[in-house]
Amino acid sequence: DGDGDQDYILGNLGANHRFTANDEYPMKLYAVDIDKNGFIDPLTTAFWKNDVGEMKEYPVNYLDELAAQSPFFRKMFTSYTKFSTTTMDEILKTDTIASDRKFYVNSTKSYVLWNTKGSFKWDELPNMLQISPIRKMLVRDFNGDGFQDILVTGNDYTYDVSTGYYDANKGMILLGKAGSSFDILQPAKSGLLLQGQVESLVYFEGDTSYLVSGINRQKAVVFQHIKN
Repeated sequence: DGDGDQDYILGNLGANHRFTANDEYPMKLYAVDIDKNGFIDPLTTAFWKNDVGEMKEYPVNYLDELAAQSPFFRKMFTSYTKFSTTTMDEILKTDTIASDRKFYVNSTKSYVLWNTKGSFKWDELPNMLQISPIRKMLVRDFNGDGFQDILVTGNDYTYDVSTGYYDANKGMILLGKAGSSFDILQPAKSGLLLQGQVESLVYFEGDTSYLVSGINRQKAVVFQHIKN
């Protein structure tokens, strides 16, 4: 925002996913030794509606995944049907787990953290930027108007089959303006199309400038920056 101190863009998973994560219904991670063998068994949970519409806490992972982690689950559940309707409170007494063994996620959205003389304000990025994980960014005055712009990319192909690929981000540019605001330049306007899981961004500036992006399991892509 040009006021002399550092602001922050904080990339995150976004909001386009199957989980609920807010103050009332956070995602949780329990660090417990569930089968008493001396090793921590991390259990990730989230809230979904049960068959009568009540929000209840369930394991995120499926029974096969949990059983591969610990025989506790194979002994406890004799069918997938039983597992699918069993809440976390029925699996563990969650209220007896020490607070330093519980970790919470109350938001998966991406944010701007505005810094005003050491006083910070959180602003959610627009919905258009919440459609996929933001994993890589590049700050530069792309349009030469004196304000810093930000190229935002990401996507993530590392999740399990039940969750699927996060691949809706094709590369967008936040065009800086005076004050705490920006305009979003989509690929159709910028001519920049970054598909896939973006792992690196490098900008080479000279008489002819280039943007090079490394994309997982694909060839690197190169764009020439034509300045107006």
